Amino acid sequence: MVSTVAQENKPTAGIPLRGSMIVYIDGLGQDGRERYRIAEVTGPTVPDPITGNTWTGVLLPDKPGVVEMVDCTYIVNVVPPR
Repeated sequence: MVSTVAQENKPTAGIPLRGSMIVYIDGLGQDGRERYRIAEVTGPTVPDPITGNTWTGVLLPDKPGVVEMVDCTYIVNVVPPR
């Protein structure tokens, strides 16, 4: 079953609300340090059928109109929508 928590804008532990701005870990840079990105949560929010981790759709400022999925365990900061 697909969860639409972010789309419905209902708070759930560990899942940011639709419209929130997040900072998340995007992997390692060439120097071995963590790379961070900022994005806006748009949804959908779905569980990974294998790991059970929750993923949410985000809009990146450098890729307008493209929704990318982010594993919620890599989110390090959330600013709720106004």
